[in-house]
Amino acid sequence: MRLATSFQYIRLNASLRCVGTASLTVDLPRSMFGNMKTSDEISKYFRETNYSKWCIIDCLDSIEKNCTMVTSENREGIIAEFKHQLQLASTHCSINKKAQDKATKLYNDVERIFQFKEATAVFDRMDKRVNENLFETKTNLYGSEVAVQMMDMKLNSLRSEIPSSVSSHSKTLFTGHDSENSFNVKKTSNEAEHNSMNPNNNPIVYENIQILSTHDQDVNNPEIDSIIVDKISDLIFSNLNLEEIWDKVMERLKQENLRVQSIESRIVDLSNWKKVDWGRILKTSDYAQLFNRSKKKLCKDLIDKGAQNLLHDGCGQMRSLNDLKLWKDKFSILKSEDAQLTAGVIEFFHLCLRREVNILVMQHRERDYIVKILSPIIGFIFEEFDIGTFELNWIEKDSHSVTCRKRKFVHEEYMELEPPSKKMDLIISLRSYKVELLVLEAGNTEGPMDDTKFRQDHSKIKIVMKDCLDSFWNKLHFKKNELEEVFVMGIQITGTRWTIYSLVYNTSKKIYFFTEMVTLMLPTILSEMEDLLPDFLENLLALRHTQIELVAKIRKYSQKRLSTPSPPSSPLHETTESPLKKQKQKKDPFCILDNLY
Repeated sequence: MRLATSFQYIRLNASLRCVGTASLTVDLPRSMFGNMKTSDEISKYFRETNYSKWCIIDCLDSIEKNCTMVTSENREGIIAEFKHQLQLASTHCSINKKAQDKATKLYNDVERIFQFKEATAVFDRMDKRVNENLFETKTNLYGSEVAVQMMDMKLNSLRSEIPSSVSSHSKTLFTGHDSENSFNVKKTSNEAEHNSMNPNNNPIVYENIQILSTHDQDVNNPEIDSIIVDKISDLIFSNLNLEEIWDKVMERLKQENLRVQSIESRIVDLSNWKKVDWGRILKTSDYAQLFNRSKKKLCKDLIDKGAQNLLHDGCGQMRSLNDLKLWKDKFSILKSEDAQLTAGVIEFFHLCLRREVNILVMQHRERDYIVKILSPIIGFIFEEFDIGTFELNWIEKDSHSVTCRKRKFVHEEYMELEPPSKKMDLIISLRSYKVELLVLEAGNTEGPMDDTKFRQDHSKIKIVMKDCLDSFWNKLHFKKNELEEVFVMGIQITGTRWTIYSLVYNTSKKIYFFTEMVTLMLPTILSEMEDLLPDFLENLLALRHTQIELVAKIRKYSQKRLSTPSPPSSPLHETTESPLKKQKQKKDPFCILDNLY
């Protein structure tokens, strides 16, 4: 009782000392209110807690529980308040000697204790709570989380455009001694910020919110895409399984009225391009083994050793076309299929370089690129020795797997497919069973990098690859454990960059994993041949062997299904339909002539 009375006496004196200054205050910042609140909470903790149980971390927990507006910005103020009250307690005559010693010990350790991870965690939780409360308030105001983030981005861009002279002038006014001017300046600033944040007062922002609030829109806007990543990537739940995390992601997308077809179709994109950053969402060691098992590799170990040794060691320096021809002749001597294919591709590059116009460095339309560059390379690799196995269909071909999925429950003669089927630049199929093994999409071949085109091609490849993999179950009646042993591949060409992907199905998780296998760089000039061509050729040969190995597995399982019919297993997850794209209406260029007379 004596201890509590002493602390009340100390706080009373402190309050009396502050009366003069508090009565003159016109505009107190938020941090000042936070410090006043924490000061009372610290005093209350030391009053009501026995000195033997005094603990700064426990006091911080009490502040976290009862002070809702405190953040890490108040950290130094809280440290100073701890020192102030502990110093008073250690020197006050009304407090017993043991309590004074405990206060002295804590006073000496305050700054060290605030470095502990427990203290840091408390401030992190308080920061998160304040931000969530602020964000909830904004969401209630604007009606959508994405709209709030777009508003914040707009405000940041507006703030960055404010001249530095204005900012420094405002700062001088805020820090001046004239309290009336300070109050008026801050009031004016708050009104301006309120006007800029109010959608009804800002037609540009209001228009953005109207666009974002549209239901069932597909996500192909980089700004909205980054917002989705930020909003969903905080779902780091180490105690949830993959299915629960996927449900959380879907729930978050539905709250924003946004659709991502690949996510709805249970495709987890683990490649470098991510509409949702799955790498951050699934950032736990529990999934490392699952991801490693899902990542497929090209079969480089099946390449003929003689050809492989020449690729690694026999390239030498290529300073002229004659050096390239001599290297090609070394492969021609070997009798293996890999060596003959390598010699044929090198001959194509030699032909391009010795002509007056090098087509490798030119910008082409997609069709011209396919005819002049892609077909001589890919067509030669897959058709020279394996034309009886592989069937290649070129240039804007409908994927049969996608068409079958869309026409699954209706008669095709009476069904018009909307939205239109996915058309690919190349589809490689297994000729005997008519199943699609590899799809290819080329883009950005006729100008600078177009990010929208890249993203659309990437999304299209994922969806088509899923339908191709599903066709093994629908058409060839694979069991799910057999389906897990096969995969499909896709190639996305962006300029001179060729990226090879794989898609696998995990039966236990019921999730499709989309991963990057390798990225190739197409050499275009003689100086690049020495560095890029050996790796480019080796990966092309490995791609062919990977497809041949895949065909062997498909044939084994398909023959087993024909000889031993089995009852159908439960269906796979259906591919969702593509969201309808909303076309932007072009403004009438002659509207300036309206009401002219």
